[in-house]
Amino acid sequence: MLTRSAVILVLAIGPPLFARQRAANSRHPAPPPASRGEHLSPKRQTPSTSNSTPTTQESLLAELGQGFGIHKTEHFALACNTDPQLARQVAKRIERTYGAVIAFCRFLRIQALTPSQPLEVLLFDRYEQYVDYGRSVGFSPQHTRGFYDEGANRSAFYNAFNDPEIQQLNAKISLLETRSDAQSARLRQLRRQVDYHAGTVLQTVMRHETAHQVLYNSGVLSRSIPTPLWLAEGLACLFEVQAAGPRRHLPINRPRLEKFNQAAAHNVLLPLTELLTAWPGPKVQLTHTETFYAQSWAMCYYLTKYRPRPFAAYLKLIRSRSPTQKPSDRQELADFEQSFGPANARFQQTWLQAMRRLQPSKTK
Repeated sequence: MLTRSAVILVLAIGPPLFARQRAANSRHPAPPPASRGEHLSPKRQTPSTSNSTPTTQESLLAELGQGFGIHKTEHFALACNTDPQLARQVAKRIERTYGAVIAFCRFLRIQALTPSQPLEVLLFDRYEQYVDYGRSVGFSPQHTRGFYDEGANRSAFYNAFNDPEIQQLNAKISLLETRSDAQSARLRQLRRQVDYHAGTVLQTVMRHETAHQVLYNSGVLSRSIPTPLWLAEGLACLFEVQAAGPRRHLPINRPRLEKFNQAAAHNVLLPLTELLTAWPGPKVQLTHTETFYAQSWAMCYYLTKYRPRPFAAYLKLIRSRSPTQKPSDRQELADFEQSFGPANARFQQTWLQAMRRLQPSKTK
C-alpha cells in the first residue's frame, strides 16, 4: 500500500527499487502525492528558485561523520564514503540527468530555474549505512536502493555492488572460483548478473530519484504545491533512460513501454479517471504499482511528444495551485481537461494508438 510518507516504485525489470519520502516535520500539511524536491532561491543572472534551505557542506560532513568527503560538480554536492572512481561515475550520471531535465524544459519552452546552492546527494558505501541514515530521517529504506527526501531536498543511495543480493552472488562466484572449472558457464553467468544488477541500480534508480530532485529545483514542479501522482512519477520515469545520441531528447523507456503494452494487451490498465486522480494512500494498491508507473510514464511521454504546448500550460497551471489544499478528484479532472480537452474514451483511444506505434529507441 502506498502511504503518505513514502511511495515504493517498482521497475518492470525487477523488485522494488525506488522510494521517496516526505519528511514528517515538513512545513506543508497537505502532502504532494510523492515526495521530491522543489524550487530554490535565486541570486544569479539566470532565474532561480526560493524555497531551499540547504545545509553547508561543512555541516553536511559533520552530520555524516568520519570517512565522508564532498565530490563537487557543477550542480551537485555529492557526499560519499565510496571509492573515488565510483563517486566520479555517479557524479557524471547525476549531471547527465540534470542536463536531460534542462533539455526537457527547453523543448517545452519552460524557463528553467537555477538552484542557488548545489543539490545534495548522499552515496553510502555500505547498505547498512544507507539503512541507518534512512531510519534516522523517518524513512523505512528496506527493499529500496535509493530515495529522495523532499523535506531535506536531498537524495540518498548506496554502492550497488554492496547490495545484499549482489553480495550473495559474489559469494557464489568466490566459491566457484576455488574450483578447477573457474571459467565455467555458470561463473560467467553469475558475473553478468552482478554487472547487470548493479549497473541497473546505479543508473536507473539514480536517474529516477535525481530526476525528482532536479524537476523540483528547476521549477518544473514545486514541493509546496499538491502535484498529481501520475505527473510527478511519470515525469521522473522519462529520465530513467539516457538517449543514445545528443539529438534524441526523449528516448523511449523500454521497460516501461513493455509493461504498458502488457497491461494494455491484458486489459488491466487503470481507468483514465483513476490514473489522473490517484494519490498515495489506500486508493493505490502496491499490486498495481508497476502498471501505474508504466501508465504514468506513457501519459507523460505522449503529452511531451504530441501535445507539448498544452503540456507546458498544464504544468504552469499545476504550479499555480494553492499550497494549502489538495484538489478534489473533480478539480483534478477539470485541470487536466482545461489543457487537453475531455478525458474521455476518445482521448484514451488516441493516446493508446500513439503508444502502440512506438518502437523502442536505443538507450544507454
